[in-house]
Amino acid sequence: MEKNIQPGDLIAITTSMKNLDIVHVGFAIEKNGRIHLMHAGTGNMQVEISDKPLSDYLKANKSQSGIMVCRLL
Repeated sequence: MEKNIQPGDLIAITTSMKNLDIVHVGFAIEKNGRIHLMHAGTGNMQVEISDKPLSDYLKANKSQSGIMVCRLL
């Protein structure tokens, strides 16, 4: 589904954790032909672009169940 995401789309990462729907948000950024996540990193508290493409970024955390995409008009 990555091909349907456009740079600038808002990405909300969903979770399987009880009583919680969204655990993180960021913006889609195109880097080397793939979609990456621009977001506030939890470790350094600064805005960063993920090293891994979005699909690989999501696979790294088992409590992340998917994404919701919002396109601003």
